[in-house]
Amino acid sequence: ASGGETAASNSKIVLVPANVLAPGYYDFEIAHYKNRTPKFKVGDKEYGVCSTASNSGLMVTTNFKNVLVINGEEISVTPGGSPYTDNMDYVLVTKTGDATETVSVSDAGYATYATKYNVEVPDNNDVKVMTVTVNKDNSTITLNDIPANTVIPANTGILVKAAQGDYNFVVTSDEGKKLENNSLVAAKEAVTSDGATFFALTKMDTKVGFAVVKEGVKIPASKAYLK
Repeated sequence: ASGGETAASNSKIVLVPANVLAPGYYDFEIAHYKNRTPKFKVGDKEYGVCSTASNSGLMVTTNFKNVLVINGEEISVTPGGSPYTDNMDYVLVTKTGDATETVSVSDAGYATYATKYNVEVPDNNDVKVMTVTVNKDNSTITLNDIPANTVIPANTGILVKAAQGDYNFVVTSDEGKKLENNSLVAAKEAVTSDGATFFALTKMDTKVGFAVVKEGVKIPASKAYLK
């Protein structure tokens, strides 16, 4: 955007329209008239006020570093210099990194996880991502591999097999298809067990499996469980 766009005080100047930027971290450099204080916003969230520092010319630049854009938010400024207008000369947008969700695997070698956003299965041979199917006998399960680069929809329960450590799943604006034959329930918020029907992943001596959760115990948000 360039050419000295102007707007009346308290009206919005759209620097980047919605759904243009893919999820990720971005730097924004904004050139604007030095005597105004336009408010920089990502969607409805205000990140700060542009600088009013003096300059030899009429225009100054303000930088906002590592701003998270994750849902295709509109990027805008709202002038603040009533009754004047604000001049915006340009905005320079630079992507600095991917938006990610981190799955932490314990020494058990397995972890359940509830996706918050749409994420891609890592293309990493050391990480296996699976769905869990409860079989008809209601006492055994089947693990189903999810191929690398598959997009897993938001609010989906998954099972991750890997060595102990943290693993990043890249957030994407692509919409994945619902995973079939998946019995895992994503815990969007903490869930309290009834002591009979909630089963969570646990390590028992040298084995790892799903065991009934005691009554009153909470299954944490961002985990997945069987019910």
